[in-house]
Amino acid sequence: MKMTSIVAAGALALGLSDAASASIMVYDIVGDGHHATFTLRTNPTDFVFVDDGFDFGISTTGTFDGVADLAGITFYANPFPDASANPGGLTYLDNSFFYQFNIDGLQLYSGPESAPTLLAFGPTRYTDIYSGAELTISAVEAAPEPATWATMVIGFGLIGGACRARRRTVAFA
Repeated sequence: MKMTSIVAAGALALGLSDAASASIMVYDIVGDGHHATFTLRTNPTDFVFVDDGFDFGISTTGTFDGVADLAGITFYANPFPDASANPGGLTYLDNSFFYQFNIDGLQLYSGPESAPTLLAFGPTRYTDIYSGAELTISAVEAAPEPATWATMVIGFGLIGGACRARRRTVAFA
């Protein structure tokens, strides 16, 4: 009976954590008189397009110079299989002002373009390939979602309750 409730509590905690298990990356781009921020899932699946071996694109809501807007983000492979110019990096296109950051540099994800894992990195200086402007970009994992904290609290409560119930049984035996 005791083992059944512990197994059931563990299964419940696992079931609740699945929804909250996807990490969120927070991107921050500053430079050329502009500031853009946006968030993406660490393992995105909502692609606008995917060119295996080259790049993938995602639409997301972000802020550009303090105004919330829909933005198009493209992540590039490094190197392209055909050795094209400007491998790696990303393009950020703000859809209301049509302002675009285009950086060339390290590949910002691992894995294939159809199933990428976005990489975290601290503030890194890049150069916009068209304007020559200096940009600072960082991508960090966001703090855990409230559902993750709730799952942890429930799990610890269930473990504590199981330990307390076990101690009571031993005391009366």
